[in-house]
Amino acid sequence: MSYDVYMVVDTGGTEPAYVTESRNYTYNVSPMFRAALGGKGLNDLQGLSGAEAAVKLTSALAFMVGHRDEMVALNPENGWGDYNGALRFLEGILEDCLKHPKAQVRIS
Repeated sequence: MSYDVYMVVDTGGTEPAYVTESRNYTYNVSPMFRAALGGKGLNDLQGLSGAEAAVKLTSALAFMVGHRDEMVALNPENGWGDYNGALRFLEGILEDCLKHPKAQVRIS
């Protein structure tokens, strides 16, 4: 299982328009996301605007960098995902949020 994160805008049509490609990463790093973002981790970004999510992601990334050893200790034993991949994944989402501050974050 994995996270698929993308951003959409409401254009008034029957379905929202995608403004980013989907970013995908494994659920196996969920403990890292919960530690860095708090609450339900990455799922707490669901429905936020890019601007709102960017604030949370900036803080989460600073936490992950500042607590690198703690985060590395959460690397999944099965080898699916790791600290470096999780960090790059969040950095990519932050980049999308900064490019599209009015779009909405969607996670599936």
